[in-house]
Amino acid sequence: MDFKIKEIDSLNDLIGLEKDWQSLLSKSRHPVPFLDYHWIRIWCKHFIRNNKLKFFIITNPQDELKGIIPLYPGEERQAGIKFKVLKFSANSHSFRTDLIIDSKIREEAVNYWLDSVVSDKQFDYLKFREFPVDEKLLKSLDQKQIHFSLEEQKKPPRLEISGDWESYFDSRRGHFRRNLRRRMRNAEKEFGKIEYRIFDGNSDEMQSVILDGFRLEASGWKGKKGSAVIYSEEAKQFYLEIAENFSKRKMLHVGTLFFGDKMVGFNFSVFYNQTFYLLKVAYDESVSRYSPGQIMTFHLLQYVFENGFKSFDFLGPSMPWKLEWADQFTDQYTLYIYSSTAKAKYLRSIKNHVIPALKKIKFLHDLKKQIGER
Repeated sequence: MDFKIKEIDSLNDLIGLEKDWQSLLSKSRHPVPFLDYHWIRIWCKHFIRNNKLKFFIITNPQDELKGIIPLYPGEERQAGIKFKVLKFSANSHSFRTDLIIDSKIREEAVNYWLDSVVSDKQFDYLKFREFPVDEKLLKSLDQKQIHFSLEEQKKPPRLEISGDWESYFDSRRGHFRRNLRRRMRNAEKEFGKIEYRIFDGNSDEMQSVILDGFRLEASGWKGKKGSAVIYSEEAKQFYLEIAENFSKRKMLHVGTLFFGDKMVGFNFSVFYNQTFYLLKVAYDESVSRYSPGQIMTFHLLQYVFENGFKSFDFLGPSMPWKLEWADQFTDQYTLYIYSSTAKAKYLRSIKNHVIPALKKIKFLHDLKKQIGER
């Protein structure tokens, strides 16, 4: 099949693409919210300076949309050198990336795009964070002798929904279930009724609930670290606009957990293609002895089981509290695809030879020190 590629370099050029973009996404390998037309558009609006894009649009000779790779140009410093990078339109607030390409012709379209873009020496590497493993893409890169690396592995836990809620909960570890029930009883004795509230209101109410949740997040360790959403105007406005957009499409879930009249838990989630995505979680650390985060997850998963969802994606890194609920994973990495520039060759040499050698020297040094202490 023959293809054509054109580039889009501004948000204004996205106008008119929504219908075809959404249709293409539904036919792609991963139709997830982070590749949705509105998600990408809103993300670019809030996080890309000067709205400078480099989106690759792949069509057939009849101008039918067959692929979208939404990138943007930037710079990164590694090993003391500044590199020119083409990055997928995502950051820590997006949890999955991919090439948005019709699955039926994915291999052909990817090969055509690679031939077109990797020969471009205007950048040093392509970067896709949290990229699900794609064996066919890696095989194509090998065959074309295009250098790449997979780094920063993450394995977000997920739960495939089957059966009923009671049977599922009874399948969890006995010690975990007993502890959770005991903490619920103790929290009710101290504070009163435990209630999980799902937001369902107008736009003003929605914003108020979300901002309360972000303030709760800032009251804990993320506030001390300075990484809470409330401290970033770009991130805050991004989530508020995502909330408004997804709420209009009936794809938003904002939940709060109350101990009596005290809000102790908050989650900001979206659902897409019958999968529930847990984007943001916060809880009141002053009542951590009662595990408010796990109590909220208990109520949240009960809601998911009882409302016809097919899966629940915890997103982010694998953590002990998530593993109490799920034992399946999505294997994803940061994918680097290197061009043939001198800087790219330098970086590959550093990553492939210098860093492993330094790690080996450190290992031998530590081993020698341990032997010497015996």
